[in-house]
Amino acid sequence: MNAPHPLWLRFKQGDTEAFEQLYQEHLDALLRYGHHFTPQTEIIEDVIQELFVDLWQRKANLGDTDSPRKYLCASLRHRLYRTLKQNAKISSDDQIPFELIWDWEDSPSNEERYAQVESALDQLSHREKEAIYLRYHQGLTYEEIGDIMGVQYQSLRNQVHRAIQKLRAILTLVFMIFLTGMSTNRYPGT
Repeated sequence: MNAPHPLWLRFKQGDTEAFEQLYQEHLDALLRYGHHFTPQTEIIEDVIQELFVDLWQRKANLGDTDSPRKYLCASLRHRLYRTLKQNAKISSDDQIPFELIWDWEDSPSNEERYAQVESALDQLSHREKEAIYLRYHQGLTYEEIGDIMGVQYQSLRNQVHRAIQKLRAILTLVFMIFLTGMSTNRYPGT
């Protein structure tokens, strides 16, 4: 671990402004991350509120972190899993869905391409989707993602690599079908 984050240290010492700043800086990212597990905003907001109340109550006993975002995402993920398991009677973390939600630019020319990418992403497991999201959308390192997801570094790298290979294979096939369809339509009778 690098040096502890200064804002985190101030929060742990009881600085209410630092606590509020942590909340304000990370709330939107936590809400977005939570929506990948459930569309129920009320549940996400309740879990985030409980998370921050618990953090404040336990601040003196918390460990140091160089990345509050990593710590908060891992805590939110754990709490959401626990809540969703209780509500749905799910027995395994692998059964809790992780939906990739992308903000595609609305463009008629790109609509079909985006649909194909969405379809390809649906072929990934929930954990692969989460790893891809955290790596490429949130920009987290493999170490941070491993801490959040509770996965060893090398296992995570392998998982992301396999997911990218799956996407590449699916999208290459879609592209080849597209090209075949184009050449058939372009040169009828050949």
